[in-house]
Amino acid sequence: MLFRSSFGKINRYMRILLIGSFDLYLHPYSKKYIDFFKGKKIDIKFVFWNRSLKKIEENDIYVPFNYQMNSYQSLIKKINGYLKYRTFVKEYLKKNYFDKLVIFTTQTMFLFSWYVLKKYKDKYIFDYRDETYEKYSFYRKRVEKCILYSKYTVISSPGFISNFKMQYDNKFVMCHNSKSNLQILPQKNDSDIIRISFWGMIRQPKYYKKIFLFFKNDNRFIINLYGKGYEKEMLKIIDELDCHNVYMHGEYDQHQIIDFVRNTDILLNCYSNNSIQKNAITVKMYEGIKYKIPMLIQKGSFMDAYLTNNNYPHISIDFDNDNIELTTDDVIEQFKSINIKSNHALDERIQLDEFVFYNKLKDFLK
Repeated sequence: MLFRSSFGKINRYMRILLIGSFDLYLHPYSKKYIDFFKGKKIDIKFVFWNRSLKKIEENDIYVPFNYQMNSYQSLIKKINGYLKYRTFVKEYLKKNYFDKLVIFTTQTMFLFSWYVLKKYKDKYIFDYRDETYEKYSFYRKRVEKCILYSKYTVISSPGFISNFKMQYDNKFVMCHNSKSNLQILPQKNDSDIIRISFWGMIRQPKYYKKIFLFFKNDNRFIINLYGKGYEKEMLKIIDELDCHNVYMHGEYDQHQIIDFVRNTDILLNCYSNNSIQKNAITVKMYEGIKYKIPMLIQKGSFMDAYLTNNNYPHISIDFDNDNIELTTDDVIEQFKSINIKSNHALDERIQLDEFVFYNKLKDFLK
């Protein structure tokens, strides 16, 4: 897409830099931006932090910062990593001119906020995506300032708007964590055993201990967890509880999700209602909708309310409560009563939000 100067003269192609501070696979939504900008002939680059030191496919878009870091490293090493990454990106920006930016996540925005607010006011998209440390007032105020001076701030859940007292109706844009419309229905389960599956980042081990206890050694259920993160803690809990129906399978590739879907009866989409997760809508929720898989959701979460308000059948349990009212018998009864049909109202809601999102991207290019 040719870029016009303030005098209307066409002189060069617009250049946009995407910035993320996590591994490439943790920025799946970046594909929406990349595909759209490539379709508009925009000169784009995507700089991200390759924390796992995975081999990245060579292309003319990706600019990885290769510095290893994981959840188990010391705070000093983590801070050092963030400082090194910030230096890397700022040096890259000094050597390469970009007209506009797209910043992924609040952690990345907070890290570069002083630079972005000085150089790119009203020339960046803040992809807020998910909640992080907004419970701290100094952090929330900084995030609010970044929202105020953004062209648009993209959110993945309407629940996040309640985090902010100020009104930004003209700033917020919904972009669902949904992927392609490919539908692969789960294979018919000829066994009486109900297959419960989780895939994604393995986290909240203390919370998941309650889930494991709830289903512990009930031979009518089998729980499979796919992903990496707090695997060591999870495996330790499984061993301590002596759970024989819970299995950890480790890291996976995105194309394997299709196989998980085919062998899943209930999608485990539960997260504790803490300050970070309560208002979120996960990628897995959209995958559950797309593949028509019954979901197990934390009761009282925004996802629970969202699915209920859109008449989407699901099972909700309050695992945050030490005294869980339901039993595994109740889960089986509810599971057998679920009949998921196409929810045209929900599909249309998502499609409308996506239509608005892409129109805002077009406006961003003006």
